[in-house]
Amino acid sequence: MTSILRAGVVGAGVFGGYHAGKYAELDGVTLAAVLDTHPERAAALAAKHGGTGFTDMAAFLAAVDVVSVASPASQHAGPALAALGAGKPTYVEKPIATNLEDADAILGAAGRGGLILACGFLERAAFRAMGLFDIPEKPRRLEAVRAGPAQPPQPRCLGGDRPDDPRSGSRPSPGPTPTRWR
Repeated sequence: MTSILRAGVVGAGVFGGYHAGKYAELDGVTLAAVLDTHPERAAALAAKHGGTGFTDMAAFLAAVDVVSVASPASQHAGPALAALGAGKPTYVEKPIATNLEDADAILGAAGRGGLILACGFLERAAFRAMGLFDIPEKPRRLEAVRAGPAQPPQPRCLGGDRPDDPRSGSRPSPGPTPTRWR
């Protein structure tokens, strides 16, 4: 890796924008690249933070040291596997995958490569609201315990996985949603 960590974000939507902005704010880190299937979105988000937009996975991976996958959940596996296959430490927004086979493949790729893999869970906001970041002695460990019985998953759309879903906070897609990353 270089002395300045070159970060790359897969996905130029709302969550990709959050990741890009956070990388751009960090000392010792530069947002080097944004990958999206919509070239204009990748270019716009990257330019906002001094990076380069990409639509080609190989070129994107050559430009970065670490990767955040913030694409729609149905598109997590391909970019995560490509990043891990290229030897890049990888952060994947939740869910890590939309099926067990893809999740196992992602975990296996990280394990075989001895790479750091993290799956995002945005509880930092809840911890801040609870005041855990403002107490004199910082917690070393937090544990979540289910208070009720586990329920089988129910098919539903919570928004956010489709660019044309008004609940996602993003704008409508300029065309059909691509189903495959190059």
